[in-house]
Order: sequence, then structure tokens, then C-alpha cells
Amino acid sequence: MKRLSVAAAIYVVLSGTAIAGFQGYATISHSFGVVTSDTNVDYVFEIVCPDCQYQMIGTHKIWNTIGSNVISIMEWGVYGVHYRARLQGDGTDGSCYMASNNGLLYLVASGGHTIPPITVASDGPWTAGPDCIPPPPPPPRDPINPKATSMNKLYIRATVVY
Repeated sequence: MKRLSVAAAIYVVLSGTAIAGFQGYATISHSFGVVTSDTNVDYVFEIVCPDCQYQMIGTHKIWNTIGSNVISIMEWGVYGVHYRARLQGDGTDGSCYMASNNGLLYLVASGGHTIPPITVASDGPWTAGPDCIPPPPPPPRDPINPKATSMNKLYIRATVVY
């Protein structure tokens, strides 16, 4: 009988709830070689089920656009319908980076009863980028010979004896 009441509660919750859906974003920026991504994910209902409990999971990551090497990743999960976080990784001069996040929402309890997770919705990825860290400046130029740099000058010290 308990199983039947939980199943009925799930049916009422899912059939009687008008779902508005996910709202989310990811950002990307850099400062002094550190790449940062902020993210925010909300699941917004048109009609709220007061006796329901939800779990939301996702993956927030930052990757290099050349070779798609991931420099920072976080698999996240929260009980509720809101997630906000900051992710950081070490960047490299001359490289460009992108960030993304996604969300998946489960119904995990109804009417005070824990139930096997039921997928309500998924969305994303929300992406940002590319954001590029400029390459280092070139070495200084020789004012006498502009084609030469201070790195490839040859200095000759000679003493002439007569």
C-alpha cells in the first residue's frame, strides 16, 4: 500500500506541475595566468510541489581550445534547485579557454517518502568563451639594428696593439 501511495504522489506531482525549466549561465575570464569560470544554475517551476525534494547534478569545466585539454573540472551535486560556484585553473600565455556547465534534475522524494530518482529534466551546456591570454611580449629591439633583438646580439671586445 505504501508503494502505491508513493507512486500516486509521483503521478500527481509530475502531471500537475507545469515546468518552466532551467535557467543557467557560465562565464570565463583570466587574470595573472589564472582562468576563472563562474556559473549559476536554477530550476524554476511554474507551480511548486511543497512535498517534493529534488537533487540537481552537473559538470562544470574549463578547457583549452587547442587540443581541448581540460584544465579544471568539477562534478557537482546539490539537494535543491539552485547551484552557484566558481572554478579556477592555471592558464598558459598564448592560449584560449572556454567554460561550460550543465544540469540534470531528479525528483528524489515525495510526500515524505524517498523514491528511486526520477529524471525531471536536463539542460545545457551553458558555454562561455573563448577568452585568450595574450602571448608574452617579444624581447626588446636593438635601437641601432632594429632587426636584431637583445637576445641575438654579438658583443666583441677587442684590444688593438700596435
